[in-house]
This record gives sequence, structure tokens and C-alpha cells, in this order.
Amino acid sequence: MRTIELLGKIIITGDIETKTGLYIGGMSSWLEIAGIDKLVVRNSVTGLPYIPGSSLRGKLRSLIEKDLGKEQNKVIKKPDVYIHECNDETSYSSCEVCQIFGVSHRVDPEGNFSYPSRLLVRDIPLDPDRKKPGRTKSLSELNTDFPYSELKWEATIDRITSSAVPRQFERVPAEVIFSPCEFIFNLFIPQDVILLWYFIQGLVMVEHDYLGGMGSRGYGKINFKNIKIRVKSRKYRDILEGLEKEPEEDKLLEELNIASIDYLKSIEGKFRIKPYKTGIKSILEKWIFK
Repeated sequence: MRTIELLGKIIITGDIETKTGLYIGGMSSWLEIAGIDKLVVRNSVTGLPYIPGSSLRGKLRSLIEKDLGKEQNKVIKKPDVYIHECNDETSYSSCEVCQIFGVSHRVDPEGNFSYPSRLLVRDIPLDPDRKKPGRTKSLSELNTDFPYSELKWEATIDRITSSAVPRQFERVPAEVIFSPCEFIFNLFIPQDVILLWYFIQGLVMVEHDYLGGMGSRGYGKINFKNIKIRVKSRKYRDILEGLEKEPEEDKLLEELNIASIDYLKSIEGKFRIKPYKTGIKSILEKWIFK
């Protein structure tokens, strides 16, 4: 009989700061009649732009799949949309992607082979009243083209005649804050803590890539700020015991270079990991467990 037990949750919170304009598309509306080709997604109640958790989660998965060189073997939409998903127990047991993001029951309609996601990503609302350090005005105090967004002109130019086909895109301006950003990482076995490293690498790669659309045109550069981590677990000791295994038993522990398990044993401690060249200093330097 198959069983599953939740040992605990690692809760990661913080802010997302846009470094360039951000476009994550929403539904069509009257603005298209006014000539706007692409609109940002907005909360239907507050009218504020937001980052859908599904968009950020999908970007993380895509980058981690590429980083690990995973086979794109599952058809989402023919002829050109594929992702990676394991289709048997053997491949799943060694696949960081599917262990983090889960395997849907569609792989096996009878439900004999499907696994839940360990990673949950919340929708991230825009905070229009937050001021970036050094700025005198918040987004809500600025006179933007549309409420909390700007209009960006793009054009496709004929290479011979130089004739242009202009387009208008709505996007969230640079240097604004989306907050709170929240990730929930579920732990089903003590060794699941090791998978957290791949998630961190995913955050690093998002900073070095882009979020949303039009990334090759300069859109979507973001930074993660003010990252904090909490552990919620009724089996905290079991998780620690899993980390204290000898390197011979689990080579990944040697790779992660966890400096001292004593840090994790203390509620006020820091979770230290292998150095990585990145701008996410807050993630690598402030792993605070509260």
C-alpha cells in the first residue's frame, strides 16, 4: 500500500524587485480596442498587476530542466510544446525535477504512478506604496501611462524598405516591488532538504535570465530581496538526522558542503551552503530560521 507523510515545511518569503519592465500577459479587454496589443495580468478586485505563481513556478521548472539536461519527453501541446516528466519509478527516484515539481496522474490514468509537488508558489501582488531605497516616490505616486503600468512601443522593421509595424505593450515599470513573495517547500522524507539546493539554483538562474515575456528584448530582469526562511516541522529531529548522514551514504551532502549541522539545530542558526556566483546575496547570506 502506498503511503506518504508530511514531515515539515520550509517557508521562504521575500520581495521581488523589477530591474527592467515586466510583462506577464493577461486577458483581452477594452484597451485592445484603444490599440494596446498586449496587456499585463491584473487582480480583478484590486486592479493591481501581479506575478502569477504559475508563471514563476513554470520559469523555475524550465530553467532547472535545462540546467540538468532533462529529456523533453511529455507533449503539452502539439507540435512544439514539450516538458520533462518521468514515466516510471526508476527514473523518478533519481530525478530532481519531478521530485520537486511532481508527476501528474495523466502519466498513468490509473493513478498507480503519480507524485505530489514539493514546491508551492504563491501569487505575488504588486506593492505600489513601497519605495525602493534611494527613491523619493512610490509607484502609486507617479504619473504612469495606465494605473501602475507603462506603455512600451515596439516595432518590426522591414529589412529592405524600412517600413515599420508598430505595436504597443503594457508592462510594469522597472524598480518597483512585488511583495510578499512566498514559496512553500514540503518535506516528505528527511533527504528532501537536499532538493532545496536545486530550487535555490533555480532562483539564481531566474535572476540571470528573465521572468515573463519579451526577455530577449530587455524585459523581465528581476532580483529577489529580503529573503527569509522558516521551518515548520513536528519532526525536526528526523530532518536533521537525515542531513547528518556520512558523505559515503549520500554524495550530494558532500557537494552541498553544509558547513555545520549545528546551525540547523539552533532556531536562530544559519543554513550555509556551497558558494555560488550570484547577485542573490540575501539568499546566500541570510538563511535565518525563525
